[in-house]
Amino acid sequence: MVAIFAQKLWGGSVPNINADGRQTRLCLCRRRGGRKCGRTPQGISGPFNIGTGVETDVNEIFEHLNAIIGSKVKAVHVPAKKGEQKRSVLDNLKARKVLGWKPRVKLAEGMNLTAEFFRPKKDCLKIKSQFTRHFMPVGRWLVPFATLPT
Repeated sequence: MVAIFAQKLWGGSVPNINADGRQTRLCLCRRRGGRKCGRTPQGISGPFNIGTGVETDVNEIFEHLNAIIGSKVKAVHVPAKKGEQKRSVLDNLKARKVLGWKPRVKLAEGMNLTAEFFRPKKDCLKIKSQFTRHFMPVGRWLVPFATLPT
């Protein structure tokens, strides 16, 4: 979600926020070149939740990215998607205890890193934003669905 919002804001378009935006999401960021989740130690198996354990509402994510990017766009709320979950948060206690894993990037820092990652691409994103308003992806192809402005 953070990457999608950053791309749209840098591209000059407005991301849609489903419903009232108070549904929560879990965000996880890894610094480039940072420690990856690799193989589990021998003899250890089973599922592990890898996440910050902190839920953040969609409105907060949007507002924070809007401020980082310096955009002045207002949130656009669209009807809720059927079956969309209200809360998303994972308990990482097992990963902490068994693997010694812990999140190393705080939410605000992760959003800053993600926004900065897309900054050099902002001109391309603006073109893509304008282009995709007139074409829709069908498989690997872009098919026109409206008349391009002259």
